[in-house]
Amino acid sequence: MEPAIQKMPPVETSLCRTLIDIEELSNRLCIAKGTLYNWVYLRRIPFVKLGRALRFDPLEIERVLQASSTLEEVGRR
Repeated sequence: MEPAIQKMPPVETSLCRTLIDIEELSNRLCIAKGTLYNWVYLRRIPFVKLGRALRFDPLEIERVLQASSTLEEVGRR
């Protein structure tokens, strides 16, 4: 009798993504690290806390920034 082979559930793509540190995010967005730390404190951007280190998913950051775009509001009062 052969043992039953169990299929593994599909791996979530978010688990396979590369996380970046605040230095890399600052360079990619051309935003000061202090501003990013403030956004983390205010929970304006998604982050992962690994011990004392902050890590960011670049795809999630891009999604959040696009969703909160204020370009449509420029020039309005």
